[in-house]
Amino acid sequence: MKSMNIRAFTLVELIVVITIVWVFSTIGFVSYSGYLTWARDSNRIS
Repeated sequence: MKSMNIRAFTLVELIVVITIVWVFSTIGFVSYSGYLTWARDSNRIS
């Protein structure tokens, strides 16, 4: 029989990637909400 070389992602690799994406999206959301707060305050001042 011929040995098959199937290359795929393992469960651990997928969990690591999902965790990294989740951390980056959380940081982006917090930064964006801070930007909206700053813009609203700036609008009130002007």
